[in-house]
Amino acid sequence: MKKAILSLSTLAIFFTIGFTACEKIEKDTPQAIKKLIREKGKHGGQVIEYEYNHEYVYCWDDHCYDGFIICYNEKGKELWLSGGLDGLGDGKCPEDFFDKAIFKRIIWTSNKTKKQVVWIQ
Repeated sequence: MKKAILSLSTLAIFFTIGFTACEKIEKDTPQAIKKLIREKGKHGGQVIEYEYNHEYVYCWDDHCYDGFIICYNEKGKELWLSGGLDGLGDGKCPEDFFDKAIFKRIIWTSNKTKKQVVWIQ
């Protein structure tokens, strides 16, 4: 009985490691963004890095229809919400963001995310 419980526990650990190991976070990602991924990532999603006005912006897209895309600075401070049911977000997204933001890379995609969607290119 003890061996069966130990075997199941070992299997559960390897199963968990196997799934999280596939969800690689790019090495040079700011620590605050890595922390956000670890906290929110279990539900799926994707984090995309943009350069905007000489600063980096990290947009969290959980791929929920009519959900918000939450944009953060490199310190993990929430900057604005984009999208949502009406598509207007919280009204804080700079008007020129979609014109001036430069797509840099996808820094993380969850295994639960079925496809990679680049929001702005």
